[in-house]
Amino acid sequence: MKQLEDEMKLLRWHKVANESAIQAAIIRTKNLKKKDKVLKAETENREREMHKAQIRRIIKEEMSKPLKVSFAFDL
Repeated sequence: MKQLEDEMKLLRWHKVANESAIQAAIIRTKNLKKKDKVLKAETENREREMHKAQIRRIIKEEMSKPLKVSFAFDL
């Protein structure tokens, strides 16, 4: 009987340890998902800013060029 009680105590301990490990894994997964969302947002923001800078550069280059019009436009 004592041996059976000891085995039950050990099984309960393993159950608690497994539940704790599962909860820790769930928390880690949630934290990783949050970090992934933040990194994705930061990357998208950087890409948007780079695109905006590229558009501004193109506009600046085009504005610095003389406007070419046809002869008919001058009349």
